[in-house]
Amino acid sequence: MPDSHKIAVIGTTDTIMPFRAIGAQGYEASDAKTAESILDDLLQGQFGIIYIEEAFANEFSDRIMRLNNTHRNVSITSVPGSKGGTGVSMAKIRTLVKRAIGIDIFGEKEKAK
Repeated sequence: MPDSHKIAVIGTTDTIMPFRAIGAQGYEASDAKTAESILDDLLQGQFGIIYIEEAFANEFSDRIMRLNNTHRNVSITSVPGSKGGTGVSMAKIRTLVKRAIGIDIFGEKEKAK
């Protein structure tokens, strides 16, 4: 059974390095095909959370959604790359955090009137 505290990150070196600094295990990929292959290997392991760099994850996002529905012990989601993202990953993370803790910690503050 996966350890819900173990985190894996798949992406370019620049993307995975900050995650390694906080204890996540980084797996370097240069393209979406390699990232998907690494994901297949990681699903056999002991990770509770698997982050995939958005530029790669977008190439097989439908499969990621299916895997999240069939592998209930693992959460797979995309994260923006080191050069930024399209906003899709932040929206997904925002939804996951809101579902987990009940509030939107990424919500924009109201502007002073």
